[in-house]
Amino acid sequence: METIIARLVEFTSLAYCIAVILLGMDFIQNKPKQKKYGLWILTGVLVLQTVALILQFVNSGRVTIFNVYEGLYFFSWVIIGFSIMANKFMKIDFQLFLTNVIGFIMMIIYSFSNTHHLIGNELHEQMISHLLVAHVILAILSYGAFALSFVLSAMYLYQYKNLKQKKWGQNLFRIGDLDKLEKSSGNLVVVGLPFLFVALVFGLQWAYVKVPDVIWYDVKIIGSILLFIVYGIYVYLRNVRNFHGKNLAVWNVVGFIFVLLNFFVLNSFSSFHIW
Repeated sequence: METIIARLVEFTSLAYCIAVILLGMDFIQNKPKQKKYGLWILTGVLVLQTVALILQFVNSGRVTIFNVYEGLYFFSWVIIGFSIMANKFMKIDFQLFLTNVIGFIMMIIYSFSNTHHLIGNELHEQMISHLLVAHVILAILSYGAFALSFVLSAMYLYQYKNLKQKKWGQNLFRIGDLDKLEKSSGNLVVVGLPFLFVALVFGLQWAYVKVPDVIWYDVKIIGSILLFIVYGIYVYLRNVRNFHGKNLAVWNVVGFIFVLLNFFVLNSFSSFHIW
């Protein structure tokens, strides 16, 4: 079973690479046909990743999201799903390619890791709980929403710069208007923030029950709370104070940088958090 899963992951990574290349050709040269083929392959990648996740669950008897490398695979799956839905309902050029560049990087790190399958039975017994599963899934779902929101904010800043400098070109019209980018980006943060809040609640509750000697000022706990505050301020400024424009987009970009720091860096300093 493990060999089948490994080969499936390798094939999925290759297919994902082809999809990103095709989407990149559309990004650079405005090739709608390549984008269509890339989207088809990307949908196939989503299906293959879903099959791999199911096989991993059947093989290990647990949801394989309990360290940073396993989290990367699920993260890329979420990003692909979100980007496909955004492409269907938002109709914003470039987001499909730019979002999946992030997803592909996550997939590559996972594929070339030698440790994503090395969680032993002892850790399995210690960590498995419904609260933990819910915590991890909801946290990564929120990260997926923030990733797509970041891409749209980055596109907003690029478009804003072009308009300010009066650089007229084909990309100016393909990216779309600033209002649409800003609204879509903000809506994704509004979607992701409740997921992050519930994930924090479940995670703290799990730690209280399962890890009696947990250090409550652990850097990962503090970092996750600060991340929630960063995006909470964004929602407050946008929805309550009616802030709009470049500064709000910059705040969103900074927020996603903090997501990456929280996901990759702070784990190294945590006393118990391994993803």
